[in-house]
Amino acid sequence: MFEMIQYPKQRKTLRLEEEAKDFNLEHYGMDHVQYLIDGFGLHSVELPANVCLNNDQQSRIRMIVDEKKREVEKYRTLSKNVSACFNLVDIVLAVLYDKIVNSNELNEAISHVNIHRISSSLSYFEEFSSYEDVLIAFYRRSCMYPLYRSKDLARKSVKLFIDAMNGENAVEWVLEKLLFSYEAFKNNDCVVLNHYYIKDCIRFLQLCKPIEMLQEAGRYCAKILLSVHSKSLGFGEEAVVQKMVNDIIGVEDESTDSDDTCDSTDETSESESESSDSLPDENVLEKLMNLKIQL
Repeated sequence: MFEMIQYPKQRKTLRLEEEAKDFNLEHYGMDHVQYLIDGFGLHSVELPANVCLNNDQQSRIRMIVDEKKREVEKYRTLSKNVSACFNLVDIVLAVLYDKIVNSNELNEAISHVNIHRISSSLSYFEEFSSYEDVLIAFYRRSCMYPLYRSKDLARKSVKLFIDAMNGENAVEWVLEKLLFSYEAFKNNDCVVLNHYYIKDCIRFLQLCKPIEMLQEAGRYCAKILLSVHSKSLGFGEEAVVQKMVNDIIGVEDESTDSDDTCDSTDETSESESESSDSLPDENVLEKLMNLKIQL
C-alpha cells in the first residue's frame, strides 16, 4: 500500500477501491428516507454567508503565517495555480458538512473524524484535475462516512460555498472554515493534518488573497452542481432507496417496462417528496420503524 500511494492516479484508485468496500447501502437508504421525513431536524441550521474574524482568530493567522515568513514568495507563486484551489474547496466542503450536521458547533468527539474522512485531500492527499472531480468525491464520501449521510446535505454544503463566494469577504469566510478545521484537529491524532495541509492553506489565503480564484470556483460549482447532484453515487443505491420509499408509502412492486421506470432523478426526487408529504408523520415513522433492515 505504501508504494501505491506515492502517485496521484494510484491514490485515487486506492480511494475508489476503499469506497466500494465502505459504502453501506442500508445506512444510506435509511438516511435518505429519514431526510424526506424530517431532514434529521437540521432544516433550521443556518451558516452565515458573511463572517468577521475575531481577535483570537486574526492572531492565530498571523502566528501561522510568521512560521514560514522566509517562504512568503513560495506561497505567492500559487496565486495563479488553480489546482491549489481544488484541494482548498474540497477541505472547505468537508468542514461545511460537519458544521451542518453539528448545528454549526465544533463537536470535539466527531468533527475531526468527519472532516478528515469526507475530504479526499486530507484522507489520501489526492490531487484533483477539476471542480467536478472535487464535487463528485465530496458527494460520495459525505454519503459514506458521517453519521447522517445525504446527498441533500451535500448539496446544501455546496450551495453555502457558492453563496459565500459571491460575497465581498470570501477570503475571510474560507479562513474561518480552515480555522475551524485547525481547532478540530489540534488535540487529537489528526493534528498532523494541520501541518501537512491546513496551515499551508491558511498561508496561501492570507498571503495571496485569491478572491478572483475563489469567485471563479463558486461560479463553476454553481454551473455543475445540478449535474453532479443528479448523478448516481456509483454504488447501485437508487434501487435500494426506491424500494425503501415504496415500503414506507405502501406501494407494491409492479412489473413495468424499463422505459417506463427510468424516470429522471429530478422526477424521482419530486415523487418521493410528494409521497412522504402526503402521509401523516406518525404513520410514516411507524412504517419506517417496522422496516426489517439491519443497519
